[in-house]
Amino acid sequence: PESSLVENEGYRQAKAGFSGAKRYINHAGRPVVGAYQWIPERNWGVIFEVEQAEVLAPLYDILMRALFGSLIILFLALCVARLIAKNIEKPIAMLFAALQRTQTGDYEHAVSEREFLFAPAEIRGLCYAFNIMMGTIHEHVKLLHNINEALSVAENKYRTLSIRDQLTQLYNRTYYEAELERLQALQQPVAVVVCDVDGLKLVNDTLGHKAGDGLIKTAARLLLDSFPPAATVARIGGDEFVVLLPNATTESMRAQVLALYQRVAEHNQRQPGHPLFLSTGGVAAKPPFELEDTVSEADNYMYQEKERNRSRNRRWLLAAFMKTVAEYDDRYLEHLEGVKR
Repeated sequence: PESSLVENEGYRQAKAGFSGAKRYINHAGRPVVGAYQWIPERNWGVIFEVEQAEVLAPLYDILMRALFGSLIILFLALCVARLIAKNIEKPIAMLFAALQRTQTGDYEHAVSEREFLFAPAEIRGLCYAFNIMMGTIHEHVKLLHNINEALSVAENKYRTLSIRDQLTQLYNRTYYEAELERLQALQQPVAVVVCDVDGLKLVNDTLGHKAGDGLIKTAARLLLDSFPPAATVARIGGDEFVVLLPNATTESMRAQVLALYQRVAEHNQRQPGHPLFLSTGGVAAKPPFELEDTVSEADNYMYQEKERNRSRNRRWLLAAFMKTVAEYDDRYLEHLEGVKR
């Protein structure tokens, strides 16, 4: 009915003399796409309407297909990007981590080959070059480490040689004199024991220097066993030893000297063919003192004892030598008697 068409947008446009097409709500309240044309000769208005959903359905279908295709393309692009990132970013991250380890001195762990196997050629080349460089550095660091260890061993050896007697491994005269200066500066109670091996020249002339060296080493061992670890036991001459005893009294020094003589006696019982005789002199000093004077005083006591025991020790040594040679060959007995006389 015309009353209803009055409400129709297409009708109004056609009656107004317009021709065209547009979307609007028709007189029935439905969204449509309408085309309209007014024919003035006939006073007619031609209106064609199609529901909007029916018109747009193919477009929506195209849009949905385009959207779905875009999502697939986006997903594939993300997968490719992730793969590229894995083959580029991860090797670079591994390189960076390896570089950080070099700051802590770790040149052994390079980049694993499986981490950059599928990376671009440039990154693979970079990783290969880095691993070769790390291998070279590791070998050089290892070589330097070995050289440093060898130098350290040599340094310790030469340091030991500089303060130790080569034959007995006791402290030598250089160390003894330095320790003497240190104790002099401290001015704490200290005892000095001077010790001399009796008859060493006779042993060297009769049995040879090898036997004399053995006697010196025996004396050194007995000295170390008789005095406490805090003592400085030094060989300062061919047959002369000095023992420095910090914080020692006269009584403790005498007890340790007696322990030394006891060990010497036990040695002579075990080795009657190679007896050891020692002369000692000891002085305990209290501050203030001059250690050089203390050493000289102890040295005088040692020489007094040496003179008292000289004849006895020579007789015992000659008797031991005669017994030793007699056991070796009876033919020398007559000759030994002449030597003894």
